[in-house]
Amino acid sequence: QVQNKRGNRLREEPEVPEVPEEPVPETPATEVVPEVVPETTPAAPTATEVVFEQVYSDHYRLFYEGTETEAQNFIQKLEACNSLYNSLLHFDLSKQTVKLKVRMFKTKDGFDNFLRLIIRETREDYVYIHYSDLGKCELVLFQKDDAEDMEDGLLHQAFVQFLKAYVSNPPIWLQEGLAAYFEQSTYSEDLNKY
Repeated sequence: QVQNKRGNRLREEPEVPEVPEEPVPETPATEVVPEVVPETTPAAPTATEVVFEQVYSDHYRLFYEGTETEAQNFIQKLEACNSLYNSLLHFDLSKQTVKLKVRMFKTKDGFDNFLRLIIRETREDYVYIHYSDLGKCELVLFQKDDAEDMEDGLLHQAFVQFLKAYVSNPPIWLQEGLAAYFEQSTYSEDLNKY
């Protein structure tokens, strides 16, 4: 049984199935995504708009529900994750053909509504949605009150995304074993590294 740095048992969630290919509209600076709003009857859902700041780094494209400053801070943390993973694996980062897509919601409700639109179900924790086209793959997150739980989930799922960008079908024991290993890392804001 694998445990995280707090001694909690790691749960084994089933991997999100590959989603059928569908075109995804892109926007240059911000993105508006329809949000499903549950109704009291099983009628068709209505949609409201969720606006994301869109920022880029060397390896990531981030859609962030929040301010541009928050988005810039978070994308720096993603780059620190990337450096951490590659400090062990030594992939040729120049071979990454597209920026890895990450979407951060402010609330679990927004996260759940988005997942209902994409995979027709929700999850209790972060999700990496994998397509055969790397440009469509997406790591979907939400703000959590528990900073350590948020950090563990980020390190775990961002590693799965990173690994699958270079290894199309890694063995599950390697993927989950290394993801659990990286969860033990601690982030230094001063140094912007793990």
